[in-house]
Amino acid sequence: MPPPIPQITNIQIVQFLADGLVVKEISVETGTKPRTIESRIKKLRAITGTKTAAHLVAKYFKLGLITC
Repeated sequence: MPPPIPQITNIQIVQFLADGLVVKEISVETGTKPRTIESRIKKLRAITGTKTAAHLVAKYFKLGLITC
């Protein structure tokens, strides 16, 4: 039986973006496919009403959900 795939939270994804990682690097760090990371970021932007990843990071920071 293969080892379980670790679940990554939305906050972890945004924190990785804040730390300067790109989608490919986040996928390597988390063992998740790049397309999955892209999809999650797109959904987060839609939910939060942000237009860019940078704006998403700023919003999470402003809310105190991530640190820089």
